[in-house]
Amino acid sequence: MVGRFDTAATERITVRVPEWMAEEAEALVEAGEYPNKSEVHREALGELLEGDDE
Repeated sequence: MVGRFDTAATERITVRVPEWMAEEAEALVEAGEYPNKSEVHREALGELLEGDDE
């Protein structure tokens, strides 16, 4: 699952999320599921946007 999206051309965005979401993202990183929180957010946003095609 990690690294599905090309990060060569990226744009920095700032997103505010509820504390529980930030904690869940950090837990995924600490569990070794993702290398960092940015990758968690990229994956989640990518899945949401890919779902719009259906």
